[in-house]
Amino acid sequence: MAAQHYVIVIYGLGDHRGRRTALHPYWRWLGIEGEIYRVIWRDKSPSFEEKLNKLTACIDEQTAKGKKVSMIGISAGASAAVNAYMRRRDSIHKVVFVCGRLGKLDLINISYYRRAPAFQDSIQILSKNLTRLELKDKKKMLSLRPLYDEIVAVSTAEIPGVRNKRIISIGHVPSIVVAMTFYSPLIAKFIKSN
Repeated sequence: MAAQHYVIVIYGLGDHRGRRTALHPYWRWLGIEGEIYRVIWRDKSPSFEEKLNKLTACIDEQTAKGKKVSMIGISAGASAAVNAYMRRRDSIHKVVFVCGRLGKLDLINISYYRRAPAFQDSIQILSKNLTRLELKDKKKMLSLRPLYDEIVAVSTAEIPGVRNKRIISIGHVPSIVVAMTFYSPLIAKFIKSN
């Protein structure tokens, strides 16, 4: 029997509003189990390193159960997804980015760092990890970006060499909703591909 696909969805800076929860039942219909993983970016303790350790422990837990683990990094969650991937690149099946800040990292508004210090730490690690990505890593990745995003400029939501797809949507939050609903079959197809 083939390994079951398990997706860890990593939320962005607004993730302080809830806790880890199961992925919406709709995704099961698409053949994917999983969970929504909240880093809790705004909490100063634990450190981002400890937050990343918890995320990789979650990956290890599902891998130990024989599942094919993939990640979806939403907005700021894209940085955590890359950083976790680099720790477990041989264990991760696929990575999808939705409206994620992945380029021009030096131009991120400092106000985001003031509100969420862990995001600044994640971006510092991301800047190093992006240089370590190989072609085989990039083939496991997909980035979705809208026509226009007032928070994450579309020109900064891609990694050179990674498959990039523009979705028909405008705005940051609306585009995340559109990607995770209307484009979920596309995401699921990518995750389930070899």
